[in-house]
Amino acid sequence: MGKVGEAHGYKLVLLVRTGPGEERIAGFALGPLHASEHLLLRMMLREIERRVCPVRRLIDVLVLDRGYWGAEFLLGLRRRYGFHFVTRAQHEGLGLVQDVEGMLRDEENPTRWVRVGEDRSRLGPIEVRLRALSSIPLHEKHGRRVGEANIVVADEYDLRGKRLRNPDGTERPRFYYVTDMPVEADPYPIRGFYLRRWTVENQGFRNLTQRWGLDVPAGRGINPLLARLLFVLVLANAEMVVQELFPGPWQEERRRLSKLGVQGLLGGAPALAAYTDQGHIGLLSVEDYGELLLQAERDRVARDIRAALARGESPETVLGRLTADKPPPP
Repeated sequence: MGKVGEAHGYKLVLLVRTGPGEERIAGFALGPLHASEHLLLRMMLREIERRVCPVRRLIDVLVLDRGYWGAEFLLGLRRRYGFHFVTRAQHEGLGLVQDVEGMLRDEENPTRWVRVGEDRSRLGPIEVRLRALSSIPLHEKHGRRVGEANIVVADEYDLRGKRLRNPDGTERPRFYYVTDMPVEADPYPIRGFYLRRWTVENQGFRNLTQRWGLDVPAGRGINPLLARLLFVLVLANAEMVVQELFPGPWQEERRRLSKLGVQGLLGGAPALAAYTDQGHIGLLSVEDYGELLLQAERDRVARDIRAALARGESPETVLGRLTADKPPPP
């Protein structure tokens, strides 16, 4: 546990695969609340390199949220592991953003903007106007130049050509994507990479917290925390594998579980886990489990009656045996 201000707790960094294929949780790092994301990400990548394989074989492009990662850190990862990076400038007050805005004013030319249509789940059909800028100098916090990167600037418009606005009426911000990848030929793939991160944020993390209770601590000790985190993340991965391989049956199962009030295997209404002799498992309500037991008993009685009739016993003899009182237990 750590403390930042009046808050106590821990910090969790997740590495999530967004392609090819469906999402998968590829790694995690846990640290006290005051630990930096830089340290946790370095720890994770170092362990992948040591225990699994070279990181470059697993990661082509690392997409990071818009926390302050810093130019020196990003370029250092690029040199150390060989993958590309895409992130978003943290806020408009950064020197990098001010430099980009100055360049855009000096080179005001509307033909240099690329227009792309998007269909967003929340915003609906929109138009995105993008501008690529190459070889922008990057400086660390004391002003020392540490390298350069390419920038993609993106503005969002409705289909009538007006800037999109937030629900409170304010204009949606301009997006500044920072990358080491080429951008001049086609800047849109850079935005596309970052949009995948929003899929992780809006669907993956919401599923992990609301369905799997990832943010519910198992205790105050490191071992219970680690054990539960690993258990939840492995189960969530298993669920995503099943969803990918058996989409129809899985959706039907999700609907059935929602009727039971079961929010997840680690929370929600009480449920029973029933195993078959073949090793299959089913999550059932108490009522459904009772119905299964009743059906099994009906099947057993039917088999006994058929076997007795095949042996030539009379129906009265069979019914008498089935309805006879059981002997008291010893």
